[in-house]
Amino acid sequence: MCLLLRLGKLKEVWMGVDRAREIYRALVYELLNWRDAQRELKSLLKARYRQWGVLKLGGLKVFSKRLRQEYLEQLAGEEERRMLWRIYAQHDQAIAQWKETLKEVNRSGREFGEVREFQRIPGIGPMAAHSFSAIIEEPARFSNKHKLWKYAQLGITDRTSDNKPLGYQRLDRRGNRELKNLSYHAWRTACKSTTGPNVIKAFYQQSRQRTGSVRHARLNTQRKILETMWMMWLRCQAFDPKRFAQLQSAL
Repeated sequence: MCLLLRLGKLKEVWMGVDRAREIYRALVYELLNWRDAQRELKSLLKARYRQWGVLKLGGLKVFSKRLRQEYLEQLAGEEERRMLWRIYAQHDQAIAQWKETLKEVNRSGREFGEVREFQRIPGIGPMAAHSFSAIIEEPARFSNKHKLWKYAQLGITDRTSDNKPLGYQRLDRRGNRELKNLSYHAWRTACKSTTGPNVIKAFYQQSRQRTGSVRHARLNTQRKILETMWMMWLRCQAFDPKRFAQLQSAL
């Protein structure tokens, strides 16, 4: 321990003590696991169809309970169909468990007021609000926004040796990928062409004009979204669009 301290290798680790939040966090991660299970089974279904010569797979139709039979009938034999039916059964079970767990997440999350406030931000839906609240648990654990960004895999890092750079700056891969994912989906949802003017889109367009880079503007917007959610929670404030960006820039 003394050696680690002298080398500066001791890292502060935050541990929650609120039982209700620990249960809430576990439920949200269970929900995310069922989401991932659905994705894996969808990929497996399509891979099996292609393996056995069924190449025209029409989007989501292949997963539909009502329409999947027309794809199964294209398989050469009964054994192939039986195998696909087993994967379909797992897929349907994953969806059922996801829906059941979502009910528990909504029930458990009712006592946390920040979840409702987060959903006032354009692009932030129930899943993103629940995920941010459950993963962060306590906003005061971060002393500044840069530590939050680093935890969300949105911090910048580089490698040096003898004060000489060993490569280009890049995003730090350490941290929680779910926070990065939710900020990305919030940006994408708010900035859709079918979405009306909003402060997320305005901030993104302002950042794009300033940086001249789509990627940098997107990352700046993702960081701003997480920072705003964190500050709202930390200061017990409602979402203020005027503090986020000037809306007229998006018109």
